[in-house]
Amino acid sequence: MQRSILLLITVLALLTPQSRASAQPATAGPRNVYSLLASYYGITVAPQCSVSFPTVGTSATRLLATDPSRFQVAFIDLGGAACSYAWTPNVTTTTGVAIGAAGGSAVENWQSDMVLPTYEHWMICQATGIPITIVTCDVL
Repeated sequence: MQRSILLLITVLALLTPQSRASAQPATAGPRNVYSLLASYYGITVAPQCSVSFPTVGTSATRLLATDPSRFQVAFIDLGGAACSYAWTPNVTTTTGVAIGAAGGSAVENWQSDMVLPTYEHWMICQATGIPITIVTCDVL
């Protein structure tokens, strides 16, 4: 056992950083997120992301209209009361997707939620004047 460990240490010591680097295949990987999108998904246009800051109260508020180019949406509740969202104006604080107060968030993206990010989104909160941050990303 000790001989095996000693042999391994000796081999590793003989490999200089240059020889270790040359032992790995030289591949030119993506250099930024746009290169990743192009190489993994074939998306060659830069996505357009935007941020909005609506306030939501105790009645259902439409936050996003239907948008077939939207592939991701994030909701962040920065207020002092919990909120819920859904894809219908019939959302209630008990039937929607719950988002906790003071930093709670929810994210939808096409990979895990399929077409849900493209739908109309409605939100309701347990108090009035709750600040919500919305981040949406579209492929144009």
